[in-house]
Amino acid sequence: MHRLLFTFEKFAKDYYSLVETDVPLFAVKRERLYMMEKHKVPYFRVPGHQTRDRQDHIFQFEVTKIEKTKITKYRYLGYR
Repeated sequence: MHRLLFTFEKFAKDYYSLVETDVPLFAVKRERLYMMEKHKVPYFRVPGHQTRDRQDHIFQFEVTKIEKTKITKYRYLGYR
């Protein structure tokens, strides 16, 4: 189970200001979290061909696993 611990509005604002897409964020959020978990990385990259400025962007998170549970917390840190 994933629990998002960040101000969703800040993440959504950053995401929509950078990413050129017709797909709502809620539709890709679970896939992004799954891939971060699978690859054991605290970020996901959006390639330049999908962004408004044609530059690659990396969205970074602080990841914390809750002991004795299956919960993983993701705290949005920002993008670069």
